[in-house]
Amino acid sequence: MVIDYNKNLERRQHLFDLYQDPNWLLQAGLGDMEFEQDMYDDFMYGDPAQLKPEDRQFVEGELDFFGFPDDSYDKLAMEGLRKHSPLGPYRYLDHTPYDVGPYELKGKSEDNFAVYKEWDRKPGVDPTKKPPLPNWMDFNLPKIINHWNKYTYDNKQGNLQNQISDYARHEYKHALYPDQPGDYSHPAIFGSGVRYNLDPVTTGSSMGHFQSPKEFEGTQYNPHMGGEMAQEMTQKYARPPKGAAGFNRGGIVSLMV
Repeated sequence: MVIDYNKNLERRQHLFDLYQDPNWLLQAGLGDMEFEQDMYDDFMYGDPAQLKPEDRQFVEGELDFFGFPDDSYDKLAMEGLRKHSPLGPYRYLDHTPYDVGPYELKGKSEDNFAVYKEWDRKPGVDPTKKPPLPNWMDFNLPKIINHWNKYTYDNKQGNLQNQISDYARHEYKHALYPDQPGDYSHPAIFGSGVRYNLDPVTTGSSMGHFQSPKEFEGTQYNPHMGGEMAQEMTQKYARPPKGAAGFNRGGIVSLMV
């Protein structure tokens, strides 16, 4: 199939223009809220991936050994969701929709299944000044679906919806880590994903990334540091679920308190 990059440039501009339309933005915002409610349910009540008993025992034993939290729900994902959800209508804006080939800028998000990033600042802008738009999260659904078709569906493993949820779980946690010193935020996030992910495929992938993180290729890697960072971040950010002391536990409103 031949891709018309010029036509895709027009489509991309049209999508960006829609973000200036209040009526369209309202409809998109309602969809964002519905998605976040689904994520709330997954993070609070989702059952961890169904693995073979020996694999689950190995995973749990290794995570416990490295000091990862073992809470009844994914506290880090919930706190990341709380932090990201109030950021406004641009919080899920895809910066690089449609394939524009040679016209694409460097650093495009299409290289990943999902990304969580801050808006780029122009040179010379005061770094203490609030950026014009919020941090953003983008899911590369064509890449996710292609991966599902190629590696997952044929083996009858996992669930596409749960995989998307696990990618979201991962990215929300990046809302808590950007300003933390050290390079162990990714091992902490991947290790936490092994504990709480819903899908066996993303759980296995997270385990691989936790055991051999690409950030530490050629250098000494201490997985205990990942567990320590996860513990530290849980203690610093995470709050008990509503309901433990008579508070309202359910609904999207819970994210705002």
